Amino acid sequence: LNLSSYSTLSTNVISTGLLCVSDLHAGSTYEIRGLYDEIINKYDFDVMTNRMMRLVGDIVADGVEEKCDDLVIGILGDVFENILRTSSLTKLKEPVVDTVIKTSEFLCEWIAEIYNRLQKPIKVITVGGNHDTVSFLNSKPRLEEENLTKIVVKFMQERFKNVEEIEVLPFTDAAFANIRGTTVMFEHGEGDLQQTVEFYSNLYGMEVDEIYSGHLHRPESKAIGVSDTGDRMIYRVGSICGIDTYAKKLRKSARPSAYFALYNEDGHNWSKNYYLR
Repeated sequence: LNLSSYSTLSTNVISTGLLCVSDLHAGSTYEIRGLYDEIINKYDFDVMTNRMMRLVGDIVADGVEEKCDDLVIGILGDVFENILRTSSLTKLKEPVVDTVIKTSEFLCEWIAEIYNRLQKPIKVITVGGNHDTVSFLNSKPRLEEENLTKIVVKFMQERFKNVEEIEVLPFTDAAFANIRGTTVMFEHGEGDLQQTVEFYSNLYGMEVDEIYSGHLHRPESKAIGVSDTGDRMIYRVGSICGIDTYAKKLRKSARPSAYFALYNEDGHNWSKNYYLR
């Protein structure tokens, strides 16, 4: 766990924005059809990039640049489809390594677009997901340290090393940030998030006010107690990819989405799920 991000983002800002995206599953290519052969969700690399860029347009259209003085971007894992299970093989149309290179390049372009449109300082926090790990097909345990998202983070750090207003924090499995006095944790969310909050709170002797995660491909929130800034909250962020074959098999689905929140000295005071076509 990297605690270098456990610091107040700025002491002079009025409001800080938080943009969370999760479960891009880059490299995945599929169509999900309904009972009448209609397309419920179509996904590939171009759809992914179009949704991500449309998200930038949507937050700009909401006047975010006038509402916040700086921005935190949380990338919450499962950036790649990778070969986690046999069903993954049917979705991949190119080598995973090629997808890692393409996605790394795209995420740099995406962050640069956000910076150019908002003209606000940006801090990027990236955590790994279960699909990002290199593993033997259908094997457990996975090789948790062999996480392809590490490459993405190094790529972004190299691209933005001379841009003072864009800071890319080192890769980590879980991260903290103190956003305007609210202690926020980021993790992919494969396990029990309340246990995760309690574990890290006890390990580092501090109170976690909120945790953001993805993994379930659908947005939801849950109060798990009381903190100095309000309720202690769990936030699940929806996916960029939307329903896929695995979700359909489990009979669980949600529209593609991302999440934006604003923080000031009173804490988390505004939020919105951005649903993406």
